[in-house]
Order: sequence, then C-alpha cells, then structure tokens
Amino acid sequence: TMEYLKEFMVIYTIFMMGAVSPGPDFIMIVRNSTGFGSKIGFKTALGISIGCLITLSYILVGVGAVFNQFPILKEIVKYVGALYLFYLGFKSLTYRNENE
Repeated sequence: TMEYLKEFMVIYTIFMMGAVSPGPDFIMIVRNSTGFGSKIGFKTALGISIGCLITLSYILVGVGAVFNQFPILKEIVKYVGALYLFYLGFKSLTYRNENE
C-alpha cells in the first residue's frame, strides 16, 4: 500500500503545481472578482477548485482506461462538456447586472 501512496503523492504534486500556476483560471477569477465583486470571485474560485478535484478524482480512479475501452463514451463526454461550455459562454455574454 505504501507503493500506491508514493505514486498518488507524485500525481497529486504534479496536479497541484499545475493548479496553482497562473493561467486562464486565474484570469477568470480576477475578472469576476473585479467586475462583479468578491462574492462572485469566491464562487468562481470554488467552482474551479471543485472542477479540479473532480478531474483529479476520475483520473485516479482510472476513467482513462474506461475511455480506452469504450471510445464512444469519451466522445459523448467531450460533446456534453463542449455544449456546457457554450451554454456558460452564452450566459456570460447575455448576463445583465441588475445593479447597474
């Protein structure tokens, strides 16, 4: 079991180094915090953190192996994710701040 713990810690360390480095997530958090307030910025950061946790979880559980066995499942997940991103983009572009 210690062997698996060592492998887990290596994967976790690499994942966390990527998660804390500035990138598009950081820019989105800063934009939402400065444009809409700290409450929205916090919700954005929380959402990104939960997304990272979910990603790390399914990587560790071996979803990659399942996707290799069932390529159609990978395509379904990819298109559902793309549709969700389009939805979020549309909502972002059509958002009206009631306080203005």
